[in-house]
Amino acid sequence: MAIQPISRSEAERASFFENLVGNTIDTREQSERRRAKRYPLKVVAMATPLDEQFRPVGAPFPVLTRDISSQGIGLVHSRPLDMKYVDLDLTGPQGRRLKRTVEVLRCNRFLCGNTEAEQLAADDACTYFESGGEIVSRPGEEDDLYGS
Repeated sequence: MAIQPISRSEAERASFFENLVGNTIDTREQSERRRAKRYPLKVVAMATPLDEQFRPVGAPFPVLTRDISSQGIGLVHSRPLDMKYVDLDLTGPQGRRLKRTVEVLRCNRFLCGNTEAEQLAADDACTYFESGGEIVSRPGEEDDLYGS
C-alpha cells in the first residue's frame, strides 16, 4: 500500500500547528534544515502500533511529544518503535485534538546519565528512545488535518 504525505497547503498546515501548540512556541532563532518549521510541543500522546496495511498490531502506549511541524513529529518513549507506522492521538495545550498516522523514520536509544560510566551502569529502567516520523495520509483517507 502506498502512502502519501498530507497534501494540505503549507500555509493551512502551519496555521493549524501554530494554533495547536498555542503559547508553547519557542521564538528563539534555531538552525533549521527541515522543510517545515518545527514548534516545541510537550504533551503526552497515545501511540498505537500499525503494520504496513495500517492494522493495529499492539495495544496503545504513551509517548511524549518533543516537537511538531506540518510534516512531522518528534517523540520520546520508553520502548523502541520497531513498527513502520503508528497512529497518534494527542491534545495540544490549547485543547485542540490531533489524530494522525505517522511513518516512523528513525528511532534511537538513549541511556540516562551525564558521563559514559553512568550510561554504562544504566539499566533498562533508565533507557529511553527518541524517534521522528513523517505525518502521512493513508490510501483513500481524506486529508482531514484535524483528524476524526
